[in-house]
Amino acid sequence: MFGLLEAAILAFTLSVDAFAVAFAYGCKRIKIPAISAWIINIICTGVTGLSFWIGALLAPFIPTWMALGISFLILLSVGIVKLWESIKKTATVDVPESISPKEAAVLAVSLSLDGFAVGFGAALLGFNAWAVVLFSFLANGIALYFGAALGNRLARSLPFNISWSTGIMLIGLAFTRLF
Repeated sequence: MFGLLEAAILAFTLSVDAFAVAFAYGCKRIKIPAISAWIINIICTGVTGLSFWIGALLAPFIPTWMALGISFLILLSVGIVKLWESIKKTATVDVPESISPKEAAVLAVSLSLDGFAVGFGAALLGFNAWAVVLFSFLANGIALYFGAALGNRLARSLPFNISWSTGIMLIGLAFTRLF
């Protein structure tokens, strides 16, 4: 059985995607309101936790490649839409936006698919489910906050518009699902 350190490492590894997405949105000066951050965090953590309890039952029937493929398609689609929106916008329009709760839920689903797949494997390996769920909740919250803050700070310090980076980062994140 794996201990707390391994559970923390696993949870923080899973939160890297949340950090990358929050950073990308911060670069675009899109705010992540508290309700949207909570939605993302609860869905990601909940899916990871749920996968531990059903992982042993369903792992033989749901291949990892399928979960990764779905995650790839969702992130790629959101990335293309965001890239297209930034190309369409004129440089004179710089109105801060925020992620709606609905968009937060869609992002959370795509981010949590890795957690679902990893949860299956971790459950079979004997990871402490409660520790992973707790650390996952903490890690995702930290990643969302600091990712958005760092991205926003970078966007404010640069003399040019980097809103296109949101789409590029989400598309890049999507392609990491293929490897």
